[in-house]
Parts: sequence; structure tokens; C-alpha cells
Amino acid sequence: MTRLERLSRLHFLCVVSEVQADPCTPQRAARGVRADRVAQAYRAERAGAAHREACGVCGQSARAQTGLCPACQDSWDREVAAQRAYWGAA
Repeated sequence: MTRLERLSRLHFLCVVSEVQADPCTPQRAARGVRADRVAQAYRAERAGAAHREACGVCGQSARAQTGLCPACQDSWDREVAAQRAYWGAA
């Protein structure tokens, strides 16, 4: 599970926790502040994940998760699938 997925899940749980607290209480206010902090961390992580680096093969804009551009990733996936088919058939 990526950090972005964990923050998304944590934000959901914080919002649910906030809604379950009694209205107009310090407990609800504290839970609201916590949910806001998690939402801010989620937005920061999402902005960082959107930053793309150069592809390790061709130098174009790459996915942060793989370090490859979509074309190079597709080529890699086809190569791996062909190798699996070759070695699986033998």
C-alpha cells in the first residue's frame, strides 16, 4: 500500500471519527483539526506524486512509481509477457 493510499484511508477514518463525536465539543474540534492535518498531508503527497522525473530509458516524462514513460513501460511489459510465454511453454 502506497503512502498516498494510506493517507487517503486515514483521512476517511478521521472524518468518520469526527462525525461520530458529539457536536460542539472540544473532542469534535480536536478530531476536526486532526482530519484537516491528514488532508493537508494527503494533498502534499499527491502533489509530490504528480511530479514526474525523466524516463531512465528515453528521457521523456516518466511515472514516479516506475521511472519509465508509458511507452517504455508498455515495451517492458510486452517483453516480460513474451518471456513468460516462452518459458511457460517449455
